[in-house]
Amino acid sequence: MISKFDERNNLIVIECYGIDGRRCLTKDGFAKMTADYDERGNQIESAYFGVRDEPAINRSDGSHRVKKSYDEPGNCIAWEFYGLDGKRCMIKDGYAKVTADYDERGNQVAWACFGLHDKPAIKKADGTHRVNKSYDSRGNCIAWEYYGTDGKPCLTKDGYAKETAIYDERGNRIEEAYFDAVGKPVRSTDGYARVATSYDARGNVISAAYFDERGKPVQSSDGFVHLTASYDERGNKIEVATFDEGGKPAQRKDCLSFNIEHAGKTDRHDSESGHDRCRRYQNRRSIDLKLTA
Repeated sequence: MISKFDERNNLIVIECYGIDGRRCLTKDGFAKMTADYDERGNQIESAYFGVRDEPAINRSDGSHRVKKSYDEPGNCIAWEFYGLDGKRCMIKDGYAKVTADYDERGNQVAWACFGLHDKPAIKKADGTHRVNKSYDSRGNCIAWEYYGTDGKPCLTKDGYAKETAIYDERGNRIEEAYFDAVGKPVRSTDGYARVATSYDARGNVISAAYFDERGKPVQSSDGFVHLTASYDERGNKIEVATFDEGGKPAQRKDCLSFNIEHAGKTDRHDSESGHDRCRRYQNRRSIDLKLTA
């Protein structure tokens, strides 16, 4: 791979080559990517090309070119996707344009997607048109509210219309909860309506407990009600244990690979692609345990 930069050190070209020294296509279907920037250094356009510089489709989203717009503080407020014919196109996730709004602190407070003629569209990944977000004074996102093309609250594919989060004084996410379109607690497709997480002094997750819509302990889709984790003095995770409602050891459904992500999941809508690369929250932390047979 060869990269080229302009005089302001902005990445403007990426070219991909095979072991024979010739240009080759990546798994996403292009051999070259170009980028343009405005006078402030914001990337306003990116495009993809084949081995002979012919326009190509980026298979990851189904577009040839992406154009972006920014507000005065430099927040990206619009993404528009184009095909080989130079016209707006629908990408794989079901839309041709994305818009975003921000508060005075630069937090993204709204994200919405639209079709070819700026009509509200549905994002295939979660089944929603728009998400509104709220933040606390420290910049932690504390609420996500999802809406359909009719402007009314709607359930995501994960089974809820609103999610909320609570953080401790160190910014660790200690609780997340889910609600339906009328604001009542509801279980997500993961099998619980609320999860409470606790941490040690170093910010490692040491326990997580699941609850149903009535506040009673409930088994998650992973097969347990409560989890604990311990670490050595260097912060290495040395044990993960799972339990049922009565506190007895419980077998998780996947005994060879376990991944729990409660505190700090990635936010649903990132500023680079116009949609989320990860599921829910910011500053992702996780407990991972992999065993060999």
